[in-house]
Amino acid sequence: MILHHDNDESGISRYNHPSEAAQLEINLQSITLNESSEDIVDPEFNPDDEDDDEDNERLNIDEIEKVDNNLFVDKEFQNSLNQRVNELALNRDANNTASLLYISRPNIDYSFNDNVNLKKEIDQWFTSEEISKFPSYRVCYFSKYGQNFQDLTDDLKSTIIISFQQGLDKGESKDLPMLIYILLGAKLLRNESSYFLDEDDLMSIHENVNLIIRSNIIGSLTKQLDISFKNLAQSSRQTSKYSFTIYNVSTILFLIIVSALANDTYSRELVLQLHEANLLARLTRLIDIWRWNSKTSLRIRNIIILYSKALQLLFGNFEKRKATKQYLRSKFHINKIKDKNKLTNSPIEFHIFRKELLSRYPSFVPPPSKLPPDYENTASLLQFISVPKRLNNHKHHIPPPPPVSLHISTPAPSPPLSPQKPAKGKRSFQTNENYPLIFPVNDNLENSVPDSIKEATTLFETRVVDKLSLKQLWNEREYFSKQERGWSETIQLKDDSFEYVDQVEEANQDFIDSLNRVEKYYNDSLPYLSSLVHVFLQILISSNEDVIKEDQSATGKSLDILLAKRTLAKNASYSVNLLLKWFKTSHILKFEYLSSLIYDSNFINIVLHHYKDSDIGTRINETSIWDNKCTIWSNREPDSIDQEYCFTFINMFEILSMIINKKSQRILSICEKDPSETFRNLLSIYNISMWNPILKIVKDLVPFSGKKWKSNNMDLISLVYLHRKLHLVDHWLSPRDLDQEINDAYGQEIATRALTQFYHLRKYPGSMYELGYELKDHDFFSKEFDIVTRND
Repeated sequence: MILHHDNDESGISRYNHPSEAAQLEINLQSITLNESSEDIVDPEFNPDDEDDDEDNERLNIDEIEKVDNNLFVDKEFQNSLNQRVNELALNRDANNTASLLYISRPNIDYSFNDNVNLKKEIDQWFTSEEISKFPSYRVCYFSKYGQNFQDLTDDLKSTIIISFQQGLDKGESKDLPMLIYILLGAKLLRNESSYFLDEDDLMSIHENVNLIIRSNIIGSLTKQLDISFKNLAQSSRQTSKYSFTIYNVSTILFLIIVSALANDTYSRELVLQLHEANLLARLTRLIDIWRWNSKTSLRIRNIIILYSKALQLLFGNFEKRKATKQYLRSKFHINKIKDKNKLTNSPIEFHIFRKELLSRYPSFVPPPSKLPPDYENTASLLQFISVPKRLNNHKHHIPPPPPVSLHISTPAPSPPLSPQKPAKGKRSFQTNENYPLIFPVNDNLENSVPDSIKEATTLFETRVVDKLSLKQLWNEREYFSKQERGWSETIQLKDDSFEYVDQVEEANQDFIDSLNRVEKYYNDSLPYLSSLVHVFLQILISSNEDVIKEDQSATGKSLDILLAKRTLAKNASYSVNLLLKWFKTSHILKFEYLSSLIYDSNFINIVLHHYKDSDIGTRINETSIWDNKCTIWSNREPDSIDQEYCFTFINMFEILSMIINKKSQRILSICEKDPSETFRNLLSIYNISMWNPILKIVKDLVPFSGKKWKSNNMDLISLVYLHRKLHLVDHWLSPRDLDQEINDAYGQEIATRALTQFYHLRKYPGSMYELGYELKDHDFFSKEFDIVTRND
């Protein structure tokens, strides 16, 4: 069900048509230009702090209760220790690695969040050429109305807005620039060379946006955008007219949406209107049209930025997604240990511990496993999904378990039959871990198990943290297993717990509404998600920092192109990141489908090539090219760092960490490229928001890397220990049965995609039919009857 892309030697996806790559690059180079004819966010907010994945939490060392468990020392000895510590601190030498002293890194003062700054968003929307047309908007308005819009009564203002709506319904678009002028505060022009937005302007923008929302013009704007885009894509006539309409309508919708994001006092009513107009699905289809008919006049730059902001408003930002996740955890009674400093483990890890415990202590009765009974059914394809990773039991020095007939009633071994030759070299005596501890026991079986084992079992059981994604996965596994055993594929769920359409909960209705909007968008846009991913990733390739040489003196057209590519990369990466998180919250198999599309589009190569030789310290701290625009927007204050670059950087690596997480086949594809030097370079500056996704990737790579790699990259491994939270039993660095994991890697990928396909055929047969899939009845008895009939 996944679209596969062939890859060339450079690691970039090939196109379906020979001329598509060249044409797409030409259009990406010129997407900024008009036609010539005309914070509740935590300061250290982790965007992937998944409530259902403890591995994504960062270890907060400062919150650990400071208890001194060392031996008692007298006051004199303690004073001498303190004196020595002070001497080391004063004589710190960063070049002396033998001293094991702390090596400082430059600290970047940046906090990742997706809060909207209205001034910056408006700044990044308009190009210099578009700004130069502002005076004509003012002239056009006063020539028709002759009075400042802000001085009119509310009734006259509403009358003007209604006249715009009536013109749109008739297909007229010549008055749209006046609406842009009204939205920008109706007093933007200060002089001929400089524009700026003060607090009064921002207040006017919010007021006028509120007026437009109450006039219910959103539906007319959305329809006109759809009509103009499709007409322009299908015709070579009237290109200027259609392009003019696309730009003006998208600008009006953008200003309305970013104003609502910056001031959510009236965003609920706007969300209802945008949802009713099906804006997100329409924009997705427009992006699909542009992929196959990429014209500059289609204004894809404006469409993609508008898509990003509409996605944030209709679904919710990172903070709301996290709150929605907490609501679902409470709804399905998934408890979470509140103390983040306590080490936890997943149900799968407890399942492994329980099996190994029973192999050593057969008389012990541990608590039951929290996994389904048929979890390790070897007759099912799904046995490869989330395979429990046991320790390496294939060591040459550990013999297999002896047959029961050789068990002896005494632990003393029989004497050798003949004298043994003295062993050469050092002898190693190790316990056979496969040999169960069989020895005489009394009537009370509990007393035959060491107290340490009982304590460990209690500890493991009380630290099990369930996951919402596992509950969703197991719910679908049950029905997939029935289909495997010959049941009808047209299985209807009597009680699908993960459907929210008909649910009403007044206290949590906002969360349910967001989940319903995600569901509707997914159903409507499923056939076009591959085009969405393709276009977004090609934008990221085009904005490669190593290809585009930054010129601080760039002005005019070259500056517009450079800024547009940065803006597109920022919004495209954010859109993909936010989609992945919301899809995972809605259902894990929605997430799996989108992550498969991204992986198949060669995203791993794109990211690693993008940042391979990047001098990140210089790149972040240098003066941003956005500051060149201060000559146009006089109130734009230069940033101390390039915040847009940091935002895109975190989104890119968050996406990468999510699509490879616990996927052996994908992890191996990164290991083959040995990105350790790239990661070491990217970790040369300190910022926890930027470190988190990279360290998650490093932790995934370590088990599949050899001893030499681990020896050469102990600095990366140490950073994982210091800044990532580990599990109660975490075999990411200790030996594992890697041979078996590698053998099962391909099977795991296939099983995940098979379950994903089954889920989509059951839930979205119409959309899957558009992708070329058809649900057929594979009833066991029908198939057997057909076979017998054919033989006759």
